[in-house]
Amino acid sequence: PYHKIIDGSLAQETVLTFDSKLLEGTFLQPLAVFIDEEIYIVESKFNEVTDGKWLVNIEGKISIKDLTRIPVGMVKVVGTNASFECLLTDIIVLAKCKRVFTKNV
Repeated sequence: PYHKIIDGSLAQETVLTFDSKLLEGTFLQPLAVFIDEEIYIVESKFNEVTDGKWLVNIEGKISIKDLTRIPVGMVKVVGTNASFECLLTDIIVLAKCKRVFTKNV
């Protein structure tokens, strides 16, 4: 499925086609997400949250954030405008970013 993030919400879009060479690896439940001139290929099936870029829901708004696990059960959340620390359970982690394609350089 292909989605756009518009004002913090996921909006279903039309089909997006990629060459399979660009998506090498195993994807169980992939999604394509377009935001800020970038297309993220994310994996929505995961066992645990690790450091990296993630698709998250924070207080009802969906976005891509950098997450870093910190003790005990906490996470540092970094975005383009702000960063903060919270309990991992305070946010909803939706999918792990696996690839990013930039529309304009």
